[in-house]
Amino acid sequence: MSKITDASGHEPILEMLEPRLLLDGMTATEAIELSHTNSAIFVENQGQWSDESVRYALDVNGANVLLTDTGAAFQLFRREPDGDIEQTTQFSTQFDGARSVRPIGVEQGQAVFNYHTGDQITWRNGVPTYETVAYMGLYDGIDLHTQGRRDHLKYEFRVAPGADFSLISISYSGIDALEIDSGGALHVRLNGDWGEVVDNAPYIYQVIDGVQVEIAGAYRLIDADTYTFEITGAYDPSRQLIIDPELDWSTYLGGSSGDRAYDIAVDANGNSLVTGNTWSSNWISGGGD
Repeated sequence: MSKITDASGHEPILEMLEPRLLLDGMTATEAIELSHTNSAIFVENQGQWSDESVRYALDVNGANVLLTDTGAAFQLFRREPDGDIEQTTQFSTQFDGARSVRPIGVEQGQAVFNYHTGDQITWRNGVPTYETVAYMGLYDGIDLHTQGRRDHLKYEFRVAPGADFSLISISYSGIDALEIDSGGALHVRLNGDWGEVVDNAPYIYQVIDGVQVEIAGAYRLIDADTYTFEITGAYDPSRQLIIDPELDWSTYLGGSSGDRAYDIAVDANGNSLVTGNTWSSNWISGGGD
């Protein structure tokens, strides 16, 4: 997938999104609780962002995820104490050998957004949100469903009975390399000092008589930046097959404003201990101290 840019050729950085909940019978307290506990939501691009290739955007902790017809672009960012973006990095995924499928929003969310920035011609009101965005018919007999979380992207391939799961092939651009660890997780090594994001080992299953039956399988590297899936266990090709991994960037600890880490250590239980400063009001300790 080519690099995502706006009309001026610059990489678009999406502003922090501020939802307006449709109360629709809820009390204010219930609405506030919902805004803090629900899954991250995809916002449809109805012209508020100039890059028309971006169909939906997911704004989560430390990242933007931009969905296009050919794959997804991920923007990770670091902020100054005043909230301004200091540094960004971007990498992309592409569905190799797939159809060019326009993603569609399903499971519409309760939040809508109003955009009143820049030229008035780009203002948009009541922009809908979705819990799930799906690529239907991405490969022959294979659909892709994506769901946002606060620090990771959950996605699953739904392989119809008789379809060939081995058609799935996903390549990365803008990264250093892919690696698979001993636990079966896929590590996406990012460029420079940005570390990595992790695709958890896939959970592959079929539903038989109402019960999820796990099927043994794993990632398989095709080359340094492309992977597919392999299934090593027995499964019923006459039933739907679900391949369900999660892309996790929760190693990027921080909040919505400026955070600085000065030292880090790992204790005997594998916990990460970080010392530093934060100006983020949504930091786990309350922020500002």
